[in-house]
Amino acid sequence: MDEGPPIADHVLRPHHITLLIILSAVFKDLAIQKLPKPFALHIHRVLLNEVAEVGDRRLFRKCVLTAKQVAQPKPHKDLLIELSSGSSADQPECKKIIDEVNTFVRDIL
Repeated sequence: MDEGPPIADHVLRPHHITLLIILSAVFKDLAIQKLPKPFALHIHRVLLNEVAEVGDRRLFRKCVLTAKQVAQPKPHKDLLIELSSGSSADQPECKKIIDEVNTFVRDIL
């Protein structure tokens, strides 16, 4: 009898849900292509840092991290504040994405 793949021991946390909401809002219908380039770059950086859970970007480049150097996930509110702090975040296209993420987070969490 064939055995399936090994069971993974992953825990889905609220932080992961927020990241999935952001990914969905940004990449749905390729919305990121319609955003100003500086804001799109900001979103990519925020997502990369949060997915990697790396606190210091310089350490991320070295790719050698100890347990103390790994950042704790940001709470929803802090993540949304950081998302809203990007360059050109006040433009209508950017506000639309931020509002969509805020609405999803508020409705789900």
